[in-house]
Amino acid sequence: MDDYLTRRRRSAEALSDIEREFQAMRDHVLRQKEMENEIYREFQAMRDHIHILRQKEQAQRRFEHDFKRHNAEGSADYHQPRSKYEEAMSILGLEHGFSQGDLKKAWKKKAFDTHPDHGGSSEKFQEVTDAYNFLRA
Repeated sequence: MDDYLTRRRRSAEALSDIEREFQAMRDHVLRQKEMENEIYREFQAMRDHIHILRQKEQAQRRFEHDFKRHNAEGSADYHQPRSKYEEAMSILGLEHGFSQGDLKKAWKKKAFDTHPDHGGSSEKFQEVTDAYNFLRA
């Protein structure tokens, strides 16, 4: 009878060891998945940032192209071009030293006023949204 109890106790200990190993492996897999998710979120953030940078570069190139074309036409009403930053502030009706709260409030008001569903044009709405994204970044 003692031999039976000893074997039974050893089996229970072995089963307990296996359960602990299984739990440790499960915890390891969960940590790996959390790390993968964090890496993926960082990748998405970097991709979004690169997208915004590309949009800014395209806007700058368009501005430079328009400016060169304007100068090539020899316009008599030459004026100092505003920077993209100042132009975006003007579109949203902001002044230097604005806060992120001011930016968001101005964008919401202008977006509502220019949205096609509220009688605005899609071009004007896109211009307001581009200005907001430029100043937000």
